Amino acid sequence: MKILVCGASVVMPDLSTPWSQRTWIYHLQQKLNCEVVNIARAGCGNQYMHDAVIAEVTERSYDLVLVSWNIADRIEFRTQHKLPMPDWIRKGKNTNPHAEYMQSEWIWPHTNDNIMPSGEAAETKNELFKCRFLTMPTYETNHQIMLTHALSLQSTLKSYGIPYTFVWYRTLMRLKQFKNYYDKIDWNYVHPASLFRQAKNMKMWDTKTLHPTDEAYRWYADEMYKFLNDRNLIKP
Repeated sequence: MKILVCGASVVMPDLSTPWSQRTWIYHLQQKLNCEVVNIARAGCGNQYMHDAVIAEVTERSYDLVLVSWNIADRIEFRTQHKLPMPDWIRKGKNTNPHAEYMQSEWIWPHTNDNIMPSGEAAETKNELFKCRFLTMPTYETNHQIMLTHALSLQSTLKSYGIPYTFVWYRTLMRLKQFKNYYDKIDWNYVHPASLFRQAKNMKMWDTKTLHPTDEAYRWYADEMYKFLNDRNLIKP
């Protein structure tokens, strides 16, 4: 079985140095004993996920696609530059065995280490975003855009005949105000549990990393395994 994974830091195999928590994707892969191609980026937004997944499934075949959508106000844009990927660097090396599959020309404001090339500081990137944000949509409209990305990717995967599962890292109640979009999402293939909310409720939240604890990731991997198994999405 070959799975394509995309999302932010919560679906990378582990968190960046100095932390070393294994995320739920790592634990799920151990359960399934399968190949995982992971194109997640720490701090990324939903535009990157949408574009990166479509680009990848047009290049290679997958038995399952897992996408962990982020909060709606993480905005990014694509540049003409190939940028470093420090979120995948461990002990000076890129640890992603499929790094060549990834789109590295994206920048986003959430993480300071995703900087412009040629030695410019992260502040330069932030200044670029300040200028760009003057033309950015409202917070509410970003939720509509997020649903547009989800619907577009859903349609693409269904048209290609690729099984998939979406998750929302956080429960986003504002999505429901766009009922005509919201109702078109196939919720049979959206995992209902919010990892963020469950980790907080179960007191499995790490205040140092601002991420769920290892126990929360293990719990979520178990829940995801059951979800996939119930829908016959697991191949021998």
